[in-house]
Amino acid sequence: MAVTQINSIETTLKIALDYICNRDKTDEQLLIYGHNCTPEMAAQEFEFTKKNANSTGGRLAYHMIQSFAPGEVDYDTAHELGKRWADEHLKGKYEYVLATHVDLPKTTFIKNKINSTFPCNDVVIFAPCIVRGAIFLPQSKILFKKICQLSYNSVFLFGATAAEA
Repeated sequence: MAVTQINSIETTLKIALDYICNRDKTDEQLLIYGHNCTPEMAAQEFEFTKKNANSTGGRLAYHMIQSFAPGEVDYDTAHELGKRWADEHLKGKYEYVLATHVDLPKTTFIKNKINSTFPCNDVVIFAPCIVRGAIFLPQSKILFKKICQLSYNSVFLFGATAAEA
């Protein structure tokens, strides 16, 4: 069963990016992808985009997470589905870093599941404007459900907790 969650990063973007890009969690960084940014420099690049849009307060980024049950998909498939979800939803307009973890700690969003996570900037890179959460979240839910159903006929829960999954 595929599960998604979207959070807001308010204060620790660099720490979040460093954590998700950890070599030990991402098959020596083979399962990391940066869109419109370099994963190693993403925090600075997000900040630069925000400054150009005069948007330097409040939320630093959205943190989108997708999780799959063990055996439901392999790591490469989870990574491709995460990339597809991000690319189709964000339409190439936002910076994001996608990382798929191969070694999940016990404190993850959904325990013992394959987990892809991607912080994305909330400011459009080419024509700066801010994404509004009320619009962003429902679109993401619909798109991820469609991708899961078309890709491998998965059951989908949006924003479920581990107990609900």
